This record gives sequence, C-alpha cells and structure tokens, in this order.
Amino acid sequence: MMEHQFYFVPSTWKRVFAWWLDQVFIWMVLAPILMMFPQTEDGWIQLSLPWAIMLFLYPVLFETLALYFLNTTPGKWIFNLRVVAASPAATEHWGVHVLIRSLISYFGIFFWAIFATAFFRYDRTHLADWIAETRVVGSHAGRSPKLRPVFGMSLLILGLVQGWASMTVQISNVEYEDGFIYIPDPTSFASEMEDEE
Repeated sequence: MMEHQFYFVPSTWKRVFAWWLDQVFIWMVLAPILMMFPQTEDGWIQLSLPWAIMLFLYPVLFETLALYFLNTTPGKWIFNLRVVAASPAATEHWGVHVLIRSLISYFGIFFWAIFATAFFRYDRTHLADWIAETRVVGSHAGRSPKLRPVFGMSLLILGLVQGWASMTVQISNVEYEDGFIYIPDPTSFASEMEDEE
C-alpha cells in the first residue's frame, strides 16, 4: 500500500481524461474479442451467456486488478494519478475496497452522475471514493479546487437523464434466445450510415 502524505488533490480534468484513456485501453481488448464471435445475417453478434457475463465484467476486473497491484490504471498512470486508501479499514482490506470502487465506478452508464458528485467536495472525491474509502491523488501541486455546486448539480441531473436513456436503449438492443445473448455489431452502425448516404 502506498503512503500518500506527499500527494496532492489532482485536477478534475486530469481525472476525466484518465477515465477516457482507460476506456480506450479497455476497448482495445474488447473490440478484437467481439470480432471473433459469429454474426447473424442482420448484423447481430451471438454470445454465449458465460462470455457475455465475462465481457460485461471485464472493465471491473481491469480496474480492480490495476488498482490492487499498482494503485493506478493505465490512464491514471499517464496523468500521474494514484488511488490510495482514505482510511485504516481501506488499507487493511484493500482488495475489497478497490473491488467496491471498481463496481461503482464502472456502472458506466451513469458515469457523469457519479463523477459530478466530486464538484461538491474540495478534495474532489466522488461517490465511488466515498463508499469505497479511497481517494485519487496526484503527484504535482495544482490550483486548489473550488466547490462548484451549480455545475455539479447540472452535471448530476444531466448524467442521470443521459444514463437512464442510455440504459433503456442498451437494454432494448439486447436479445436472449436459446441460451445465447445477441447484441448489435458496433461496426454495423458505421456501415449503415454509409448505406444511407
């Protein structure tokens, strides 16, 4: 476990960019795997239930293992960010706490709503940090963060609305039949747009 008395509150935007980079790294693994599965004639990918569960949980596994062993993810590492324990209990049971943090953080449909809670705190910890008793820290001193309750509330409401709409669309685009999960091929959207033009 890393000591963090010499770390600083990181820039909010560094955290956002680090999260996006992690999404890129996650999809660099998921996209080739999805391409290996059979497709139906109308462009749906056929997954067995165990594979669907494994692919769904991969982002959680990605973050949990990275935080447990390295205290950072690839995206956070690029921006010199670390995740550290915020309490003695989190230090003692680090594996459980990073798993909790990963599960909450990667409920990605509501990412913006979860992240918006950081604007209500000077230390920029958000909902996942509060529950898991962790905090993200940087290695360089920056400007002191200010409370941004109006921006935070706007982002929170927008994140909840967008997350709900996204979840509704994603659930409606998943079909289960004869023990298989069918999802739309992510690459078929681009080809459909080309056909329409």
